[in-house]
Amino acid sequence: MAVTPPEGTPGLTRRRGMQALLPPAYEPGVDHPSMAALWDAVDIFRLLAICYAVYEFAGRLEHVHRPVLGWGVLAVLAGWTVLMLVHRRRELWQVWAELGLATAAILATLWVDLDWVRQSGASTVPGIWAGAVVIASGLYRGPLAAYGAWLVIVIADLIEIGLPTEGTIHNIVLLFIVAGCAGWVSQAARRGDEAMRQALQLRAETAERERLARTVHDGVLQALTFIHRRGQEVGGPARELGDIAARQERRLRDLIAVPDPEAAHGGRLDVTAALRRLAAERGDHVQVSGPAEPVSAPATRVEPLTAAAGAALDNVEAHAGAGARAWILVEDEDEEIVVTIRDDGVGMADGTLQAAREAGRIGVAGSIEGRLAELGGSAVCRSAPGAGTSWELRVPRGG
Repeated sequence: MAVTPPEGTPGLTRRRGMQALLPPAYEPGVDHPSMAALWDAVDIFRLLAICYAVYEFAGRLEHVHRPVLGWGVLAVLAGWTVLMLVHRRRELWQVWAELGLATAAILATLWVDLDWVRQSGASTVPGIWAGAVVIASGLYRGPLAAYGAWLVIVIADLIEIGLPTEGTIHNIVLLFIVAGCAGWVSQAARRGDEAMRQALQLRAETAERERLARTVHDGVLQALTFIHRRGQEVGGPARELGDIAARQERRLRDLIAVPDPEAAHGGRLDVTAALRRLAAERGDHVQVSGPAEPVSAPATRVEPLTAAAGAALDNVEAHAGAGARAWILVEDEDEEIVVTIRDDGVGMADGTLQAAREAGRIGVAGSIEGRLAELGGSAVCRSAPGAGTSWELRVPRGG
């Protein structure tokens, strides 16, 4: 369940009861609310850093060789800082532009200060302001991007200073640590947002299932239970109708049951075991064959695959004819799991499935082909009159 952003602020949410001076910064097309706080922190750092750079530059004006050039550089950096406070979109071109500004400002120190001033340990014109682009790179693309920006800033510092001083090396090491922290924190924030989004989605799904369970239990499930019980009491053809009602009741209960949290968050299931349970519900006329070793796959793939196989078996019971048998074969390939469902029924004429799709019947299009398509797989049906029907279901193994 996606987090709904406020109007005019894509990808972000605002906390109730808090009135922000500026809308949060955001990355277009990305819904990571925690990143907004990190981007705001960079903007605050940039603002405080330019204020400190102005203060430091004003304090050493008597030793500055070209003060007008220095003030001009600081004015450009200040303008960029204000632009980042007003323009809340955070895009890649801005990172590149800021990296260019920081590098040019550092190199401008070569003309602003004399050699002996720079060698004596005086700060560059931008000072710690240049560190903002290293943090921004880490937030946007992670540790590698942060270290790339760090390397560019380091090269500019070494060109500016000529012979590195102890203070220069100290600042380089500190900036290296900041680069790593920024990159790793951004990755942790994105993973945390994704985990929160999955948790919210699971909670919403669970609440919907509970609502459906209450509604269905009061009507459909009770009716199916009654049909099953009466069918057993009456016997004869009614018993078969009662068995069908019982199977549908179990399937409906499984559908509205609250999912296992472990499976919902990436747990793995055995495909063969799931299909054996499905076959056991259908009776002795369905047999399952598979590898001796478990065919393990994520639960998010096994459950739709099993449901698609169940829909194919429904078609066998409904259309293959009385006494038709079915066989399920599970094959474990390198990149895919292949499930073949074959019956010895009456088969279908050419064009039957296409006619069903055009008529809007969702049995095949939705229950089988639709489920497989959502998983990136495929479902192929082969049939001929008097030769039975065969379904080949292919699903990518997944992570």
